[in-house]
Amino acid sequence: MNERALRNGHHAIRHEELTSRQEALRYILEERRRLARDLHDGVVQDLAYANMQLKALCSDTTLDERALRKEVARITEVLDQCYDALRHAMYDLTFHADADLVAFVARYLKEFQARTGIAVAFHHEGVPAQTDPYVNNQLAKVLQEALANVRKHADARNVRVALTYQGTTRQLRLVVADDGKGFVPPEATADNAVENHPDRRENARCTAPFGEEPHRHFGMRTMRERCQLLGGTLQVTSAPGAGTEVTVDIPL
Repeated sequence: MNERALRNGHHAIRHEELTSRQEALRYILEERRRLARDLHDGVVQDLAYANMQLKALCSDTTLDERALRKEVARITEVLDQCYDALRHAMYDLTFHADADLVAFVARYLKEFQARTGIAVAFHHEGVPAQTDPYVNNQLAKVLQEALANVRKHADARNVRVALTYQGTTRQLRLVVADDGKGFVPPEATADNAVENHPDRRENARCTAPFGEEPHRHFGMRTMRERCQLLGGTLQVTSAPGAGTEVTVDIPL
């Protein structure tokens, strides 16, 4: 009996180790696919555009100096965005949260405030001292992307971050709210499209832009995909002039 129990125990341990390795491999593959998709949809397209515009400038002999400077400035702005996106991608590859999620978020927010000058208020309540590393990493990257949107697009002076855990529902909630310029969320744009064209329901949900900036909706899509990997949800509440609030709910 003891021998059988021992064998069963060994089998259980091996199964748990195999499951952990499979989860780790799945995580790595998902990250690679996401990174490849983001680079293709963002940086690669922008570099192709900049290359095309530079070739057009080289062959255009009709532009005066003022018009030429304007075109070069526009292309330089695109290349600057590519540089920022690549730096973000490189950081993303080495960005991993600790087992202590609260301590990690507190450190990251302190660095964000020092780097950007945007004031950050952090509140946490009831979060377990040790949470699943996979959940921590995905949630931390959602936070990273949300704050990147604040920095790039919101023109905000303050941002509020809350991390809370509801023991009764076993839900971990992350809220990122800023006092910036706000925007029309993709859900609102999609709903308007659906009202006028009910047959476009699916396309409206997929193609609605994330604000006015052409790159912002890529970050939104990435955040939503990360939440879906965890079986959670993401909600964006915003309006022009009213700031933006991102709410993430993840089951533990």
